[in-house]
Amino acid sequence: NDTKMDVVEIAANAWDELGLTAGASMERIVQVYREMCLKRALGIEADKDFYKKAIAYRFLASVPLARKEYRPSDILPLLLSMDVAGDDPEDDPARSLRACAMLDVSIACMERAQSPWSLPYVNYVINVHYCMRKHVVRRRYTEFQRLHQALMQKLPVIPQLPDNAWKHKLAMPSERARELIVYLSRIIQLLVYRGLFSPDIMAFLEIDYGRIRAEEEGLSAEYLNRISPVLEGSMVFIIDSEWMQRWRKFVLGNHNTAPPGLISNSNLLTERGLPRKNLYAPRQYRCLSLPAWKYFHTIYRGGPEISRSSKDIYGNAVLSAEMACIKIQSLARGYLARVNAHKRRWSLGLQQPHVERTFETYCMLEAAERKTRHIKLLVEMKQVQVRHHAAHTIQRAYRQYRDHLSYNKEERPIIIENTKNVAAAADYFTLAEIGMVEDDNTRFIHFIHTMQRGVTIRKLSSRYKPTPKLKFFTIDRTGAQLQWSYPAKPERRTLTLAYCTSIQIESPVLLKSRLGLSVKQTLDFGVVLTTPEKEVILIGESKCEVQALLFGLRILMEEGKSRLAGPLRMDAQGIMRRNVPNAKDVNDTKMDVVEIAANAWDELGLTAGASMERIVQVYREMCLKRALGIEADKDFYKKAIAYRFLASVPLARKEYRPSDILPLLLSMDVAGDDPEDDPARSLRACAMLDVSIACMERAQSPWSLPYVNYVINVHYCMRKHVVRRRYTEFQRLHQALMQKLPVIPQLPDNAWKHKLAMPSERARELIVYLSRIIQLLVYRGLFSPDIMAFLEIDYGRIRAEEEGLSAEYLNRISPVLEGSMVFIIDSEWMQRWRKFVLGNHNTAPPGLISNSNLLTERGLPRKNLYAPRQYRCLSLPAWKYFHTIYRGGPEISRSSKDIYGNAVLSAEMACIKIQSLARGYLARVNAHKRRWSLGLQQPHVERTFETYCMLEAAERKTRHIKLLVEMKQVQVRHHAAHTIQRAYRQYRDHLSYNKEERPIIIENTKNVAAAADYFTLAEIGMVEDDNTRFIHFIHTMQRGVTIRKLSSRYKPTPKLKFFTIDRTGAQLQWSYPAKPERRTLTLAYCTSIQIESPVLLKSRLGLSVKQTLDFGVVLTTPEKEVILIGESKCEVQALLFGLRILMEEGKSRLAGPLRMDAQGIMRRNVPNAKDVVREAIAAHALLEEENN
Repeated sequence: NDTKMDVVEIAANAWDELGLTAGASMERIVQVYREMCLKRALGIEADKDFYKKAIAYRFLASVPLARKEYRPSDILPLLLSMDVAGDDPEDDPARSLRACAMLDVSIACMERAQSPWSLPYVNYVINVHYCMRKHVVRRRYTEFQRLHQALMQKLPVIPQLPDNAWKHKLAMPSERARELIVYLSRIIQLLVYRGLFSPDIMAFLEIDYGRIRAEEEGLSAEYLNRISPVLEGSMVFIIDSEWMQRWRKFVLGNHNTAPPGLISNSNLLTERGLPRKNLYAPRQYRCLSLPAWKYFHTIYRGGPEISRSSKDIYGNAVLSAEMACIKIQSLARGYLARVNAHKRRWSLGLQQPHVERTFETYCMLEAAERKTRHIKLLVEMKQVQVRHHAAHTIQRAYRQYRDHLSYNKEERPIIIENTKNVAAAADYFTLAEIGMVEDDNTRFIHFIHTMQRGVTIRKLSSRYKPTPKLKFFTIDRTGAQLQWSYPAKPERRTLTLAYCTSIQIESPVLLKSRLGLSVKQTLDFGVVLTTPEKEVILIGESKCEVQALLFGLRILMEEGKSRLAGPLRMDAQGIMRRNVPNAKDVNDTKMDVVEIAANAWDELGLTAGASMERIVQVYREMCLKRALGIEADKDFYKKAIAYRFLASVPLARKEYRPSDILPLLLSMDVAGDDPEDDPARSLRACAMLDVSIACMERAQSPWSLPYVNYVINVHYCMRKHVVRRRYTEFQRLHQALMQKLPVIPQLPDNAWKHKLAMPSERARELIVYLSRIIQLLVYRGLFSPDIMAFLEIDYGRIRAEEEGLSAEYLNRISPVLEGSMVFIIDSEWMQRWRKFVLGNHNTAPPGLISNSNLLTERGLPRKNLYAPRQYRCLSLPAWKYFHTIYRGGPEISRSSKDIYGNAVLSAEMACIKIQSLARGYLARVNAHKRRWSLGLQQPHVERTFETYCMLEAAERKTRHIKLLVEMKQVQVRHHAAHTIQRAYRQYRDHLSYNKEERPIIIENTKNVAAAADYFTLAEIGMVEDDNTRFIHFIHTMQRGVTIRKLSSRYKPTPKLKFFTIDRTGAQLQWSYPAKPERRTLTLAYCTSIQIESPVLLKSRLGLSVKQTLDFGVVLTTPEKEVILIGESKCEVQALLFGLRILMEEGKSRLAGPLRMDAQGIMRRNVPNAKDVVREAIAAHALLEEENN
């Protein structure tokens, strides 16, 4: 139940989640995500697995995968402006200023800058992702301060701006950059949660939200008209033409045009709601489909809704499903209200309700209204007080922290010892991630790779010392020994895995006490390696981590034992060795690479000694066949290694794909900012790029000191050349890339060790730096023109040459034949492509395939088209090649070379058509079954009484839960504010009386607002699933709750006490401040537990008791009874449910058979309630991580 594994899996299958082919353009990804959000926001499709699809889009769009709620409606401009919300009437034009909730910010990098006549300062480069558009802004800290001052005038509560402390001036302010982004994100989330946006923040982030809104509305309306046109016989919605004209001016006009405001359909109707006379379409009104009407009405509101069965406004009026439900609900509520009023009149003795009213009825109504107004006023006052108090508390806390820093200037700042690039850790899996890998071979490879590098694991010195210590663990090169050490003791300790007698998981780890006392501390997960002399206990953070350790160490232990038990042999030096495979060679692909390189000619099907041109030709043809699906991708890994070996290219361990030969990488400088048809997006490059160091040369120019030239071998798209670069040129490249990439590897520094001899170490580090940047860009489908210029690669000329060679080869192996499937392409586009391939180097690529010039609006061929003047014919592989690179369309496939011939479908289009038909059929079948299950023959007219009852019950439950949640939030905020105030007052008093002492270190740094993670008993009673309800019950009772307890049935006034259950779940404990001693009740000794409603009260004089207690839970023992009073029915049901399970568990533990444990103590062989409690707490932690 860990969402980290889900995010990793979703990111790995991002293309499949969005239903796209790998390598699709960013515009296509944005288009698919926009259409998906629109369909789900307007109810056209169900909201199934939207969380996964949103993560897939964010991963492909390089947006931070922040853990927050992803909603389809975020794409709609529904946020009101913070400056006008709540102050203007509904029809005020100022309220038409809207924005979307799809806004993310992240830090890209930091730049040191200096203007004339000023000191150097730092620019924070911020990546802004708003409504599927990305750009970069640069801001100084003073600009953040001005934004904070502006927001403080408008928001009652605002997060604290990171201060200008001394620690940010010692080095690059990376910590302040992270704090500033957190500050900005919290303000955005706070406003979105209230349905608002800030124009100040939009201006700060340089977001033209008005222009983006107009563009998005135009694209969305165009898509909705395409997927749901207005057809005869379907439901038609009428909208005012004047309003539509204003909307068109807003979308197509300049940026200063105001939105059209509320939908003004009232101009088309009379006062009685009937259409006015002499109305004609499209002069006075226009027709919309249901999705288009939903879209406009969701954004602009207004109305009223005018729906007809045809395109005539005077036709028969029909109701949509939503309006039909509202109408039926109003009729049902009216009927029930009349029935209740009739019963009430009979109970009051009223025959004429409009004339006679009793004084009691008036008093009840007036009292209810007064109580409602009083509660509303109290809630508003409480919210204002909590916000005001929290703001002052936070301000006072930071002031004290600043004063503490000013009085303790002698303390030295923290020095980061490890100066290596943190991003290098991304190449290694953690043990928890390894435990989630399903394939055993892949899991073992990652385990060896990670353990060779080394990991930190907690180790238990002895079972009598319950505090584990953090140590650094590795395995040796042969995989025979487990080694560990830690800074306090630099000497390395070892354990030979072959000598271990057993390895197992202990959950929890068995701890002991020398005095025989119970050990309160628990360690949940551990791996125990046992030898004849000792045992080594490793403590894991999670179950996945210990499973990974058990899996990897067990394989190495068995391998070591087999090596010890194997037969002996004599090696070349006369030393006796065992003839078994070494653990070093387990799952190592080095032997495979050597074998492939030895048989390289046979792998490529060439005779030994073939020319380099022949090798390149064979590899190009092989890649084309597999990239276009002409042949299967069988053993491509081996053939790629064989080609690289024969071409003298480094055999780097990375993924080899046939599609690397195709120019699919977009330019990093224009990706995401230009439309699909922009010529700049036609600049493409291939992913086949490798660099390696050839040698180093010492050189010297006149009037300068000697320097080093690094000679770099460049292999790009089966072409090789050499470039020479100095270290200063690497620095300039690094500075240029820092302006464009959010994350970039660290450039090797200019350290003193490189100046003592030839800088071979720096040469290796520079090549690794360059390779990592190339791999990072290829992984995102991009390339850098700066790197291409740095490596002297003319990617435009090479692309033209490769496309010409590939097209020639495809025409040779798959010519256009009669009787086969033929694809039509525009002749004008082919002419532009020929100029690009055969022309000079400055000719631009042809752009998107423009087959739409050959078709009418209905998708039929235009008249008087002849080949080859207007169109040309291609085979299936040639069409796939051009469409994969240039996109565009649409696809025109025929059974002959005539464009007016019979249309046929390719295999891919046929699959899509069949899937759409199958989904439509299944949707109709499910809808038909649903209508029959509800007893509906005509779903727009008939509704059963059972349906009304279910709807009304669901509404009541929803209102009740919403009210409980609101009350809970107010209570938590109030409690948090008071707790913070009390803690800081104690801290201030301690500092004032103990000035010479060091400040207190607060051990528990958890937020007080974490109390919101606990459910109340009333909320637990409303949970339907038994497992979830019991988990929340244990979690809440372990923390403790206040419940009223009745001392005796003769004392009708219950007292408020604090109830908990112990760690084993066997005893119910309570206490209260007047009597600090704790009272207990063993649940196993209870004879019964039941609910009393109302609670039976007694009088010692035998008189009737006027006071009543509505709900109570009675626990009966042979000596006494304990009566707990609940506030509601849900609360006592939760108590009955949880205490009954613990009581039955205790009875089964007492009645269980006996067994003898390892210490010779007799115990009962049944599951302990302590394990039940531990499992419930662990399950609650997993559910909490899922919700977060």
